Amino acid sequence: MRIYLEPVNLRQWNLFDNVKGSGHVECFLATRDMQLGDIVILHVGKQDPAHESDVYAYGTVIYGP
Repeated sequence: MRIYLEPVNLRQWNLFDNVKGSGHVECFLATRDMQLGDIVILHVGKQDPAHESDVYAYGTVIYGP
């Protein structure tokens, strides 16, 4: 199992508007190295003053790239 850090740009995809809770499935661009079961950590940068720059969610790869 590998762990990947995925920067989230709220101007392109707003994590807070799109993810409603646990079990949400979202398609992301992947690398060829990603495998089923790998962990993806979603880090929000400082694009929006309403949200601190921080890790807000994590997910598991459930489909192959």
